[in-house]
This record gives sequence, structure tokens and C-alpha cells, in this order.
Amino acid sequence: MRDYGKLHTSFWTSIDIKGLSDDGKLLAVYLLTCPHTNLIGCFRLPDGYVSEDLDWPSERVTKGFTELSAKGFVKRCPTTKWVLISKFIKWNEIENPNQAKSAAKLFTQIPDSTPLKRLAAVALSTFTNKVDRSVLEPFLNPCETLSEPFLNQEQEQEQEQETFASPPSASPPAAPRSRSHAVKEGSADHKRFTRWWCWSFEKLYGDAYHYSGKDAAHIKSLLAIYPISRLVAYAAYLLVVDDAWFVEHGVSLGNLVSGVNRIVSRKIDWIQITEQARDRGIVPPDGVKFEDWKFWENVSDQP
Repeated sequence: MRDYGKLHTSFWTSIDIKGLSDDGKLLAVYLLTCPHTNLIGCFRLPDGYVSEDLDWPSERVTKGFTELSAKGFVKRCPTTKWVLISKFIKWNEIENPNQAKSAAKLFTQIPDSTPLKRLAAVALSTFTNKVDRSVLEPFLNPCETLSEPFLNQEQEQEQEQETFASPPSASPPAAPRSRSHAVKEGSADHKRFTRWWCWSFEKLYGDAYHYSGKDAAHIKSLLAIYPISRLVAYAAYLLVVDDAWFVEHGVSLGNLVSGVNRIVSRKIDWIQITEQARDRGIVPPDGVKFEDWKFWENVSDQP
């Protein structure tokens, strides 16, 4: 049991936190500072503990967790009653070798049966380099950097809707679409990607993108190979990470084709890329579906 918990002052000015209900904010603070929290932000927390500590009925606890889960603040395992605060390690850095050893020990105590163990391994490997990698390796998918970037694959299979999520699914990515797959320039995916691209360009570079007929053909060719979620992930990587190459060769949809071909087989830390892209505001918040993202609804139609 910890004697105290850390809460950054920026917690209260965070856009995600300001968008929470009062119950959501209180539950978030509770998770960060409660006596059950540990060094790695992954611990067992039955609803009864929360009900007792906050004097909440079970329905209120469930509603609070649902809200925080939708925001990507916390992940829960209903079977084992374990929770994982998604960015806990990022906010509470492991500072010395003794803490690193303690973190590794806490990680081994997470039940192998819960999916949270893999997510905790991903978080530890992403946000710190102090924890013994050999402890984490068995729970890290060696092909995970080739996973569907940002996409929660279970949601993709069940809903066939584009949803950004972090971290990526452990399952292998879906195979690229056949080049014969027909994509109309007026299709929903084509329009959605075009709007996203033009909006992101203006947001990042402060000027309108000069869209042409050739650009429509470039998008069509890319969507014939890649699902829109993967294409947005590749484009976001080029816009916010490998931007020097893009600027040098020209930030255009024509060069996006070349850029995607350059990075498609590259090992990329998509969790980190997701965070960087979200920091720049060009991908939806964790768990938000494309069609629910308000920024897209405000972008005018392109030719």
C-alpha cells in the first residue's frame, strides 16, 4: 500500500479530463491516488473497494468506469477485476533501479489470464527503459509493430467500423486489400480520408491544401490496398514523425503514395505514434469512431 499518490497540476487543464463528468473526474483522481494503486498503475480493484472508499452504489461505480474506459483513461478486466491506468507510467516515471525491480515484480503478479498483462507490458516497454526487458518480452507480440495501427481489431471484426485505440491489437494485421478491390472516388471512405487529409494539412501547416484531380486518383489507389484506418495511421506517421522527409519531397497526396511504400514494412512503435498524433490533434481520441469525430463533420467537401 502506498502512502501517497502523485497528481500533476496539468490534470485539471487536460482537455480529456475537462470533458469528464464530475463523477468521472473524481474516479480518475481516486484511481491515481487510492491506496490500492501501485507503482505501475495496474492492480486488482473490485467494484466493492470503490463503493466502500467513495461511498458509491455499484451502479454509479459501473457508470464511472464506463466513462473513463471510453476516454481511454483506464482499461478493465471484468473477469479478474484488475485495472490498468493507461498512461500511469508516463505520468509517474520509474526513477531508479530499485523502483525498476519493484515494477518488474509487480508486473509478474498480474494474472497471465488477463489481457491487461500484455497491455501493461506494452505500457512499460513504451514509457520506460528501466524495467528488465526479459520480464516483459514473453507478453509482447514480436509482430506487434506490424499490427493494424491504432485500430482495435476486435471492434473492426465485430463492427467493421474504423476506431482508433491504444495500444494496438496483438493479433496480426489484416492482409492488404487486393489491388482489384474497387474504391469509388465518391465512396464514404474516399470522402472521409480526403476531408481528414485536407483538415490535417491545414491544422499542421496553417494553409489550405490545394486538392487536384490527381489527388483523388492517389487516394483511390491507396484505399484499394489499405483499409482507411491503416492508411490514416501511415499518413499520420508521415505528417508528425517522418515529417522531414515529407517536407523535403513535398507534402502532397502524390508523395503520400511513395511515403507509405517506404514505411509499410518498417518497425514502428504505433503506441508512441498514436500519442504524438493525438498531441497534434490529427487523430480522434482513444476509442472514438471516425464517424463520431466532430472535427471531420466540420470540414467542407473537397472536389
